[in-house]
Amino acid sequence: MSRQPLELCAFVRRVVEPLQRQRPSVLQLVLPTQPIWIEGDALLLEHALLNLVSNAEHWAAQGSRAPRVQVSMARATSAEQEVELEVADSGPGVPIDQRDQVFNAFFSAKDGGMGMGLAICRSVVEAHHGHIEVDTSTSLGGASFLLVLPLIAVTAAQVAPASQPSAFPWDDLPGA
Repeated sequence: MSRQPLELCAFVRRVVEPLQRQRPSVLQLVLPTQPIWIEGDALLLEHALLNLVSNAEHWAAQGSRAPRVQVSMARATSAEQEVELEVADSGPGVPIDQRDQVFNAFFSAKDGGMGMGLAICRSVVEAHHGHIEVDTSTSLGGASFLLVLPLIAVTAAQVAPASQPSAFPWDDLPGA
């Protein structure tokens, strides 16, 4: 794992906006305007976020309402040293009796699902010294997956353009 200072708002925007352009009526992005810094491995976090958004889109289409997915972020209300990244949907939600199981390897409620996606997401979040929770979305009525990650303080030297690595290593390849 290669953890580096990562501005989470810009990172989430880079990962989610291409999907949002494809499905603007389904996928909504709600991010704060101020930078939020974590120490993270961009590739691992990208994988986790894309998995959660993909699951949310799948389950939103299974609901009785128009499919909607919202990716939002805010500083945790319980602790100022954490950030909460939520992926919520308008689908049927996760039944209460399955909430303890959804992060277990090989558990899947999807037809043909392998049951590894959420287990990997949990491992990625825990490797970043955070945790992931599942609940009912208060805004959309379906599932809510909440990633809680620790914040870091950054210095001006760490955010200078010359020292700020790309969140995506392939952006730094010649001809990219």
